[in-house]
Amino acid sequence: MEVFVFGANGYIGSAVIKELKAHGHDVTALTTRKDAAKKLEKQGFNAIVGKMEQPKSWMKAAMKANAIIQLADTYDDDAGMAETALFDALEENLKKRRRKKRIIYTGGCWLYGPTGDEIAVEGHEFAPFDAMEFSVKTRERLMNSDRFDVITIHPAMVWDRDGGVLRQMLEAAREARPMQVVNGPDIRWPMVHRDDLAVLYRLALEKGIAGKDYHGVAGNAVTVGELAHAVARRVAAVPKFDVISEDEAVARDGAWARGYGLDHQMNGKRTMYELGWKPAYPDTLAYLSPYGPRP
Repeated sequence: MEVFVFGANGYIGSAVIKELKAHGHDVTALTTRKDAAKKLEKQGFNAIVGKMEQPKSWMKAAMKANAIIQLADTYDDDAGMAETALFDALEENLKKRRRKKRIIYTGGCWLYGPTGDEIAVEGHEFAPFDAMEFSVKTRERLMNSDRFDVITIHPAMVWDRDGGVLRQMLEAAREARPMQVVNGPDIRWPMVHRDDLAVLYRLALEKGIAGKDYHGVAGNAVTVGELAHAVARRVAAVPKFDVISEDEAVARDGAWARGYGLDHQMNGKRTMYELGWKPAYPDTLAYLSPYGPRP
């Protein structure tokens, strides 16, 4: 299948395109940098240099593709406007075509807000904080369009042993600094390993049903305090952390960082059943252990 990917150079996107290529899909990736495009081409991908809000550079390739995966995020106040420009352009071009275009859109666990003791299952009501509200509106817009066949994937907090949501914790522990924890150590995060999530995107592409939401979450939610202790043990550091407020996190990283303070849980059993998705790394704490299995 020919697949066009926005955000292919990102933390999630780079894993997704490798998974797609490994299973025989022909991937075209949009990147904003010429050096990144050359690197992608050396790895066997088709690459186009451009921005998602500037469709002239990529529209022809996107129209040729069987499916489009949206993984790009500017992580700033322009994120919603960039996505609006992207889908406005696609919808306008699709008016000339009879067939709908398959879109795999990326939502996220933060769209459900602070669920607390309630576990969000597929179809759970959205309650996003302000910086993520655009994503709920974009998903609704795509679902209501007669030009798209839309599948939405909602990733949990994405990690691997060296990056993702654990990066700042790892850096602090290695430098013997306190790890900053937003809203306290008892808040819960649903988790998914980056490689497992990449498999889910592929399965959604190959088997997913238009109009459905799929949850990228493996295992039970864990507390941030448990994660901090596991990260510290992994690098033989003394586990210590400072509690900061959501406002302090926003001042440090931007409006989207409010998500780090959400106490929330997700369940992906329906996703696993319907797509045959079997996460290889369901126990985050075990894989973070210096004595545990290595991803």
